[in-house]
Amino acid sequence: FGIHITHKEDLEKAAELINSNGGDWGYVTFVIREDNRDIKQWQEMFDRMRELHLVPIVRIATKMESGHWKRPLKEDAIDWVRFLNSLNWVVKNRYVVIFNEPNHAKEWGGSIDPVNFAEVSRVFAEALKDGHPDYFILPAALDLAADNNGGTLAAPRFFDEVYKKDPEFFTLF
Repeated sequence: FGIHITHKEDLEKAAELINSNGGDWGYVTFVIREDNRDIKQWQEMFDRMRELHLVPIVRIATKMESGHWKRPLKEDAIDWVRFLNSLNWVVKNRYVVIFNEPNHAKEWGGSIDPVNFAEVSRVFAEALKDGHPDYFILPAALDLAADNNGGTLAAPRFFDEVYKKDPEFFTLF
């Protein structure tokens, strides 16, 4: 089992919940923003997760800018790999989710751009895989309820555009 948390203080309660009823080594997803890559802070969290038998799933994110999430840049991938490699991971598999809901304009720099998403995601996935063999990379979640209203793009249409740009995209994850 697993759960998403937003604060380090939630780890104990998360462990009680997901490791209850005989469970052990449940999964905890949390976000690390590019403007909060404090190695000491995150290593302390990883160490606490090890004590609590929790497996981290790190979702990487940019930062808020002008009311939306800044669009990730290809050249940011190396900095993320360096940061993530500086941590002593809890278990062998290093679970990383790259980005979130790019079929929302507010999640991708203020505009919807499946082609750019495919390009940037490929660079990040390849950089992570080159950076360490134990990365287990998960793609950004899409909002499956989104429609085609200008601020969002329906998931099937978004994935069609990604596939047109990069037919091998889905093999990255």
